[in-house]
Amino acid sequence: MGVIKPLHNTAKNLRKRLTDAERLLWNHLRAKQIEGVKFRRQEPIDNYIVDFVCFENRLIIEVDGGQHAIEKEKDFERDNYLKKNGFRILRFWNNQVFTNIDGVLEIIRVNCFNTLPNPSRQGRGDKMHPQESLKNDNFKKGFTLLELIVALFIVSLVLAVVFPSFAVFGENRLKAEAREMASILRYMNDSASSRKETFVIKFDLDKNKVFWKGPEGEKTKGFEDLTGVTTQANGMVNKGELIVFFDPLGIKENLSVHMSREKKNITVTLNHLSGKVKINYEG
Repeated sequence: MGVIKPLHNTAKNLRKRLTDAERLLWNHLRAKQIEGVKFRRQEPIDNYIVDFVCFENRLIIEVDGGQHAIEKEKDFERDNYLKKNGFRILRFWNNQVFTNIDGVLEIIRVNCFNTLPNPSRQGRGDKMHPQESLKNDNFKKGFTLLELIVALFIVSLVLAVVFPSFAVFGENRLKAEAREMASILRYMNDSASSRKETFVIKFDLDKNKVFWKGPEGEKTKGFEDLTGVTTQANGMVNKGELIVFFDPLGIKENLSVHMSREKKNITVTLNHLSGKVKINYEG
């Protein structure tokens, strides 16, 4: 497999203008955050440029917007070519990345360990389709217990994307909500800065709900463990509503969101200087 040189310049430009969903996912994939696995973004592979790829595990991740709903034929041709060259492809809609980033990351994580043989390393005349490569003698004898457990786990993770309420596996609800809150704050701040627009988020502390208006329109999410919000201007607020603005230069002051469950506390803090979000576990 080779790379057409003109694609390098196109890929370079695409890296500078990632979509909001791609940028959010890249924040979690970069710097080997997923089990030490290295991903590349907007990477040329022959005649195509893929959103994210891990060459070590032959895994491609695509984040699709609405235009892909009418480009199914092109996507099928592209996916078929890449699969024949030993790659596995995971596709997520923008909305899945925005509303269920934890479920998306879990599916990516488990697929990083579910590697398939690279056809280019097989003998001549023995190039298998990735799925066909599973049909070896051991596989024909049936599933081992470990294989069955892995299969059930993958099915559960897929359900996590389709049904967000199933998104917590083996971790308590408090930590899951904290990670989701961190994703929302990072997404809002990054989107405001990159688009040079003003976005807003509203915390309803009486109803334990969060409303935000970003590039994808208005969203609402309930957080059962939400207990309060702290800003430098307002101090600690644990009743009523609090509105926070994300300006074109990013949020103007530190923002901390407090959560609590069963005497365990977590604070999610967005630093206005660095733009980074930190989750602090207490108790």
